[in-house]
Amino acid sequence: MDDLDPQQRLRRRAELAVAASSRAEIESLINDSGNEVLMALARNPHLQERDLLCLLERKDLSHEVVREVAHRPEVRRSYAVQLALVRHPQSPCRC
Repeated sequence: MDDLDPQQRLRRRAELAVAASSRAEIESLINDSGNEVLMALARNPHLQERDLLCLLERKDLSHEVVREVAHRPEVRRSYAVQLALVRHPQSPCRC
């Protein structure tokens, strides 16, 4: 992976993020700084409620990532995730 340019490394991390299934992989990707990686992670079907909550604790998430999390079916079943979404600074205003 050292011979890849930064854009290729970002794409590889995004591919890993969408398919990661182990706890260690998911937990390490939650702290990634790449928006493309976080978007892919938000689409990962292996995320659990605690992963979504950890992700939403990050105040530096883009509104696109927050929106992607909001569209997950699990959100409707979790009051804690709904509350974290509403409180997130990048949540869209529903005035």
